[in-house]
Amino acid sequence: MARQLRILSLLLLWSCATKTSIGSQLPGDVSINGDAGRGGGLIVTVRLEDGEELPFLLDTGTSFTLIAESLEPKLGSPLGKSVFQSCGS
Repeated sequence: MARQLRILSLLLLWSCATKTSIGSQLPGDVSINGDAGRGGGLIVTVRLEDGEELPFLLDTGTSFTLIAESLEPKLGSPLGKSVFQSCGS
């Protein structure tokens, strides 16, 4: 009987999830380009605070982020900078 009461108590506790739970704080779905993963890169649109939308190439396998310096006035000062060198043309 005591075990059944504990299980019932847990079920009642779990049923009290609110809208402020972690799952409801995730951003909404975004549209991606149709050729992503089919030879093309994954491009997502980022909307700035002023409503301007910019396309960004998203690489989920990289350990760093590259953003053109020309976007600094729109995005704000970077948290850090590194020198990037390329062997290609």
